[in-house]
Amino acid sequence: MTAATFAATAALLLTACGGEDSSPDDIKGVETGKSSSSPSASASGAADVKRPDVSLPEDLKLVFDFEKPSDTDAAAALGDAANYIRALNHGITEQDVKDPAYGFYSAAGAARYAESQIQEYVDGGWTLTGEDRYYQAETSPVGEGEKAKSVLVTFCETSPRPTARK
Repeated sequence: MTAATFAATAALLLTACGGEDSSPDDIKGVETGKSSSSPSASASGAADVKRPDVSLPEDLKLVFDFEKPSDTDAAAALGDAANYIRALNHGITEQDVKDPAYGFYSAAGAARYAESQIQEYVDGGWTLTGEDRYYQAETSPVGEGEKAKSVLVTFCETSPRPTARK
């Protein structure tokens, strides 16, 4: 499996992570979701793969306070996990349940989750605005030794989520 396959796990493993209250002045290495795609490449080395548009409206800001791991597989998985979050938000703001972006960065279970979340926003006529922060990222190889072909990504998210508006 590629790192992109496990990137979707991050969306499902956002933890409570209580007690972390960072102000904008505290955050180092901030990366926003304004770019159309991230340069991260999956563990398969597919840097030349055309990645889908995950750009977001100017009134929605995603902040990823992650240190880039030195391990290339972990760094790629973390980048793809951030792109999965961007893709999910892109689908919501575009009001497109079949947006190809979230599928690119997810395995079947995470794709179904993203589709259901986007569908709820579409049904409600809502979109997202505001700022959402992600921090305390951790990566762990799945398997042992040579069998460790995947990377599990977890991270925390601040509350509240961006404001939903009609």
